[in-house]
Amino acid sequence: MSSVIGIDNVTGTSTLVIGYASSFFYMGILTLQTHNYFTRSSNDPRGLKAFVWTLFISELLLSILTVYGFWLGAMANDLLAIFYVHPLGTPTWPVAALAFLTGFVSSITHGFFCWRIWRLERSCLIPIFVMMISSVQFAMVTYGGVNFGLSPSVQLVNYSASSDILSDKFEFYIPVWLCGSLLCDTIITIYMTMILRKKRKDSSFKSTKTLATSLLRLILGTGLITTLATTVELVLATVYWDTVCHLSVFFIVSKLYSNCALVNLNAGKRLRARDDAQSVVIMSTFRVSDPREVANEHVKAVQVFKQVETDVERELVV
Repeated sequence: MSSVIGIDNVTGTSTLVIGYASSFFYMGILTLQTHNYFTRSSNDPRGLKAFVWTLFISELLLSILTVYGFWLGAMANDLLAIFYVHPLGTPTWPVAALAFLTGFVSSITHGFFCWRIWRLERSCLIPIFVMMISSVQFAMVTYGGVNFGLSPSVQLVNYSASSDILSDKFEFYIPVWLCGSLLCDTIITIYMTMILRKKRKDSSFKSTKTLATSLLRLILGTGLITTLATTVELVLATVYWDTVCHLSVFFIVSKLYSNCALVNLNAGKRLRARDDAQSVVIMSTFRVSDPREVANEHVKAVQVFKQVETDVERELVV
């Protein structure tokens, strides 16, 4: 038979309660972020809207599976019941589905930021490299959910006529999965920072410099959040490898990815809207200042100048 080791009911239950509560909290924030996005997304491309819908539906399915797991645990008077490995050595299907969807959300979020890198640099080298690593982490978390129920260590007890053979080891998929995610987050954050710093330095427009600075702070903040969460889960999974303590972070990792992607989209739209409003005021003031002294050619020149600035800013935000 097979069983997950290193779990006592007090520690294990406390871990899951923290994970469940945090998951529902961040799902509420994601719902609000999604609503805010679609109230301002009328001009966005269909692919971007499809990406947001995919994130939201995936997270909704994750939340449904989380509730179902909680219900199974409550019915069995043990919240850890969903993570017990069956006698035939196969983890429960909700855990496998949770693992798959978590890896999927992480991977498509990496893809979203890689797409932004490509738009800004028109280079595929870094995006392809990041997505290769992201695909590995996606495969590893799915493998861990299907074969080990997301437990860092599984004790296999093989009964024979002579003796019981115990095998206790730290499973390899944990560091590959989490180190892969951590590496993707780090590369994206560093490279996006370099791009935005370069755009800010090269631009002659004050508003573009301000926008690049705001986006730079946003990228650093959201990158730090996902990197820190992945690091904490990696430490918990490796240091306390004979427990399931890392599940307290696992339940919120995908929602942090989703929220960070939506925060970047919504914040960019707010920044653009603020800048456009200021531009209208400036242009209007310029036009009515003294119509007799301002030649039509000058007005057209300012309009073209502003259009170039707007195009650069659109590349930074979308």
